Parts: sequence; structure tokens; C-alpha cells
Amino acid sequence: MFNLMEMKVLKFDDNLFTDYTPEEYDEHILNSTAYSVVPFKPKLDPSNGWAVPYVTNHKYKLHWRYGLDFEQMQIDLSKHWKSTDKDIYLVMNHTDVRAKVDVITGGERIENMTLVNKSSAAIQAGDNIIYNDTETR
Repeated sequence: MFNLMEMKVLKFDDNLFTDYTPEEYDEHILNSTAYSVVPFKPKLDPSNGWAVPYVTNHKYKLHWRYGLDFEQMQIDLSKHWKSTDKDIYLVMNHTDVRAKVDVITGGERIENMTLVNKSSAAIQAGDNIIYNDTETR
């Protein structure tokens, strides 16, 4: 069962796709061999999760092998993280019929659109953009 919970990670920096046609972009996103696969770690440290090192100053697209359904997700920073480290952007698609999606960090609810409504100097962990794109499924 746990192999069904593999997380797939794709380097997703904007500059990688500047010369792509829309068709080439779609082909790359759908190419399963372009993704790294991170196995689920049951009952290890961290418990019941995925331990993934990310290089700062990059963007990554994440998804689960079979569209893992969850109601809550937690992302923790490494003990090696420093406040002077550069940003990491995580992009996750989801289709959901829930009434709302909350992003909470340090016990504080982070409003939607904070990633685009703040100056880059003010961006902090948890800032997000959640698009309500009901036209695309």
C-alpha cells in the first residue's frame, strides 16, 4: 500500500520553460520520467511522511502517484534552515470540493494571495496562492 503514496517532484523553475511551446510544456509536465520519486516513510523520522531535501531559490512541482487524498498536510523546515536562506516555491495541483482551504504556520492563519500581494522582502513561510479555477478539471 505504501508504494501507492509515492510523492513525485519535478524541478519547475520558470526559466526552464521559456523556449517551450505550449505543447512541449504539456509534454514535459506529463513525462513521468522527468520526475524524481520520493517513497513514503512509515513510522520513521519524520514519522509517516516524506523527507525531501530542496535546493533553495528554486521552484518544484509536487504531486502524489495516485492523487493521494488528504485533509491536512504539514511541511516542516529542517533544523539546518536559516532565516537568511533563499525561498523555495512548491506548486501543487489539487481538485477539491471543500468549502475552504486554510494555510496555517506557527498557529497563525495565512491569508490567500499573500505570495502576490506582498513585496518579496516581506514573504514568509506559508505565503500562498490558491486559485479557485472551477472551469478547469
